[in-house]
Amino acid sequence: MIDALSQTTGFLRRAHALSARATATVALLDLAVAATAAALAAMALDLLFPVDAPFRALFLAGFAVAVGLRARAIRTERRNPAVRLARAARLLESRHPNLDNALINALQFHDVLDLKHDPARAGLMRREIERAACEAARLPPEDVVDQDSVRRARRRLAALATLALLSAFVFPRAWRFELPRFLLFWTDPPPFTLTDFHITPRDAQVRAGGSVTVAVRVAGLLPESLELVTGTGPDRGRATPLIPGEDGGYAQTLQGLTADTWYYVRANTGRSPRFWVRVDQAPRIRAARVTVWPPRRPSRPPVSASLGAAGIAGLFGSRVDVAVTATRPLRRGRLLLSEDGGPDQAVELLPRRGRQEQAVGSFDLRRSGAFRVELEALDGLRNAHAAAGPVTLMRDERPVVYLTRPVGNAVATPDMAVQIAIEAEDDVAVQSLELHRIVNGLAESSQVLPTRGYAPRQEGQVVLDLADLGVRPGDAIQYYATAWDNDPRGPHRTDSERRWIWIVSPEEHRRISRRRRGLSQMASQYRAQTEALRALAQEQRGLAHAAAGLSETGGASGRREEIRHAQADLRRATADLARDLRRLASGPAQ
Repeated sequence: MIDALSQTTGFLRRAHALSARATATVALLDLAVAATAAALAAMALDLLFPVDAPFRALFLAGFAVAVGLRARAIRTERRNPAVRLARAARLLESRHPNLDNALINALQFHDVLDLKHDPARAGLMRREIERAACEAARLPPEDVVDQDSVRRARRRLAALATLALLSAFVFPRAWRFELPRFLLFWTDPPPFTLTDFHITPRDAQVRAGGSVTVAVRVAGLLPESLELVTGTGPDRGRATPLIPGEDGGYAQTLQGLTADTWYYVRANTGRSPRFWVRVDQAPRIRAARVTVWPPRRPSRPPVSASLGAAGIAGLFGSRVDVAVTATRPLRRGRLLLSEDGGPDQAVELLPRRGRQEQAVGSFDLRRSGAFRVELEALDGLRNAHAAAGPVTLMRDERPVVYLTRPVGNAVATPDMAVQIAIEAEDDVAVQSLELHRIVNGLAESSQVLPTRGYAPRQEGQVVLDLADLGVRPGDAIQYYATAWDNDPRGPHRTDSERRWIWIVSPEEHRRISRRRRGLSQMASQYRAQTEALRALAQEQRGLAHAAAGLSETGGASGRREEIRHAQADLRRATADLARDLRRLASGPAQ
């Protein structure tokens, strides 16, 4: 019984697969018929009533989406067919009534045979399953396919295709116009017309400022009016009458072309396709950068900026790199330098390999002046004034150097060590520092201080050991510092102020130290009295201002009495401050 059931279900699966394939075939044929009919209807509508390119593009987009969705649905139906085994059994039994529901009964009895039934009923079910297997063995599975539906769908598609081919044979001109209007809508093909336009040239290429003569001949349905429409870009264009010639043709010359220009011929019976005149422009600068490398200044990074009206600026001896990106591939370029007080210089701008719209060059900055960039395209078109601007030679200022320690002149004993600190600054870089000393106005000696290479700011320290110098009380040491920058034309030198170190005996040094400390204490004591005196003066100004604002009425008498008491208190405070100042002036420093 199991073999009989397997034979039946296998037969139904084959029948089911053939039915699903036939159903998908019919659906695809119907889709092809609908799509062809829609396309023919759209072209017929555009033939009679021309529509603009956006509407044709919208139709194509909707057409593609609809066809794609329907094809996807057919594919899904074939993968998951709605016709199951039971459906295949019903289709076969409808075509063969003598089966007497044997196939469908076999499927249903298999599902309930495992349940408990009386032996007689189970035996009948088994016999029915075996009968279905016998019937399946003698029936072809192709009987499930509705061949009539497939044939009818094929006949519909063939009839529509025949109609399309017949229309193309009878009206080939309509197809020549309508197919490009839908398949190449972005090129703006002309609508259907019975007038033939023979135009020369069909597209052209000229240099900037050149001209093109457009010659036109017409055939077929002769128009009553004829004009040449020209424009640049998306504008609607400008119409110009065509001039009749002696040979029966028409002509018009487009002169002074400086940009890409389209043109077509328009008549009262239609228009021609759109053609273009491509204008070869002289190369222009799309972007340009200049990089200035300071000379012998490893501590300063290069300066990079766009090459504009500000021009080029740098220090003497700076290397200047120029990089230009043009609108067209270049054959060559030049940077012409007109230097003040010197000969003109031409710097070659060489195109880069593989990127000929870019060109680079470099030169050393020596003088101020001006520059001008020339560019030449591969076809020889030149732009003699692609860019221009000034060249400025910046001045390298002198460095600044000063002594930071000791503060001012100093007093020392012969066995002391004096620490001297130096700082120097420059707008570019300080190259070296030196300390000079002169003992008793005699010979001068110098000492080079270590520096951190080239840097805008340098610091140095020197410990002056007076014992090693062999100085004695009464000697005097004059010292100062010198800084050099690194100007390539010659370093600039700057000297600091000159200071002194006086050598005294230890006893004199202690006496001077005590005197300096006493002066410092006296200054702090007088500072408090001075602040008190300022406060009294401020209070006196306030009382004077209040007294000046009083009126002569009786209501102000109380306020006058308050001011008199305040002035009396102020006099007493002033007298006390005067006594304190006299006491400080007559007493010793604390």
